[in-house]
Amino acid sequence: MDFFISVQFQFVFLNSGSVWNEFFLVLLKKVFGSDTTLSYYSSYKVAVITYKTRSTSKPAYLSDLLQDYRPARTLPSSDKLLLSVPRMTLAFSTRAFSVSAPSVWNLLSYQCRSAELFSSFRCILKTELFNIAYSDRKQSA
Repeated sequence: MDFFISVQFQFVFLNSGSVWNEFFLVLLKKVFGSDTTLSYYSSYKVAVITYKTRSTSKPAYLSDLLQDYRPARTLPSSDKLLLSVPRMTLAFSTRAFSVSAPSVWNLLSYQCRSAELFSSFRCILKTELFNIAYSDRKQSA
């Protein structure tokens, strides 16, 4: 099976980009099992990139896209390390990093968002996403 995937990979690599994208998506679905698992994986990657960007302020082009949530009045959510989510009218625009990163970040628990070390953040994040994915599958069964 691995040889077959390798041959397909080499064949598709030589062909056009649209075929490559379709093949890559099919390959990811085979590896991760389903679309929902794939969405958890993408949420994980966005959260990791957001954490690294917030903690180091690098790269600058991503750091400029993330704005801290600062309400006009003093609210209980003022010190929860939230990011402001820009308003978008099109569903397609929600895929942009400037929208998806704050959305994913704000869904995380305060414990996860306030982690001091990257290793502890990653551990808490994986636990949270696993609990969400497991509860979704448990309810659908």
